[in-house]
Amino acid sequence: MTGVHAMTKAISGGQQCGARKHQGAGLCAKPAGWGTSHPGFGSCKLHGGSTPNAAKAAAEAEGVYLLGKFVGERKPVDDPFAELRRIGALALAWMEACQDTIKDLKSFRYEDAKGAEQLRSEIPMFERSMDHAATLLATIAKPPCPKRRPR
Repeated sequence: MTGVHAMTKAISGGQQCGARKHQGAGLCAKPAGWGTSHPGFGSCKLHGGSTPNAAKAAAEAEGVYLLGKFVGERKPVDDPFAELRRIGALALAWMEACQDTIKDLKSFRYEDAKGAEQLRSEIPMFERSMDHAATLLATIAKPPCPKRRPR
């Protein structure tokens, strides 16, 4: 068991490398990520866990694992329209917060340490918030598609 399968085993609670042994039958019983920079995830150093690709895959698996712990179980969306309205309200609130920040600015530009003129980060952040809010509102306002007739 190598690659993603080993990491899946580590995440699922096996916490073992799980790769096929090079000598003898069976699977590696060393802890997942043993001897590598990613303990707890992926293959051990004896089964390629120290290679750049394995380290990258283990970091990705750890991220997925941590995201799952952070987000937790999410129930399916029963009413997509209500969910879009909720997200639209959040987007509008964020856009208003960005707008309030811009109101307090004395200048939209500044000079950096090298003397080059720079646009303040609040401006593109406000522009992106407007784009996102407009996209969500257009999606909500779009009439539903008519049902197709069977051919």
